[in-house]
Amino acid sequence: MTGTSASEKSGKKNSKGVPLATVKDEFASPHKRNACTKIEYEILKENHETLKIDYESLEKRVKLAEETYEVMKKLLQGKKAEGLEEDGVREGNNDKDEYEKMESEGKAKIEELRKIEEELSLAIKRGKEDSAKLEDKFVALAERFCVVEADCAYLKSLYDAEVAASGMGGNKLNSNVKKDATGICVLCMCFDLS
Repeated sequence: MTGTSASEKSGKKNSKGVPLATVKDEFASPHKRNACTKIEYEILKENHETLKIDYESLEKRVKLAEETYEVMKKLLQGKKAEGLEEDGVREGNNDKDEYEKMESEGKAKIEELRKIEEELSLAIKRGKEDSAKLEDKFVALAERFCVVEADCAYLKSLYDAEVAASGMGGNKLNSNVKKDATGICVLCMCFDLS
């Protein structure tokens, strides 16, 4: 790697710290290309050795974790066996009690829902009855209104006939008849269903 080019003198270097002119010269001849490949080979060899060491370290860690797992597994199984003997009777009773409790809660919920359903069906039935009663009342009021409207029309025709017979405002009508006819006509106009 010897050479005296202008780039060496100027101090320009590549990322590996080798002057750029030297790198160019190395690729210029086959002898120098071999030197580059040897350097690259040495770098790869060092990286390979580092990876081997890292891999061995990881293998040791995995082995240690597996051993710890086995020890913990044995401890847990031992505790579980001891606990099952003591808790076997308790768990059986607890499961049975819990099942009975859930069953009674379920039955209570079902009963509550039945009561709500009955209340709703009664409310619907009452609503239908009330709407039928209101409909009947409306029909009765409509029939009454028709009768009142017919009476009003009859009285108005009597009033108009009396006004026509008396001569268009020259004679005074009986004030009671006029008031009765006017009151009935106003009543008819207030209840106009058209």
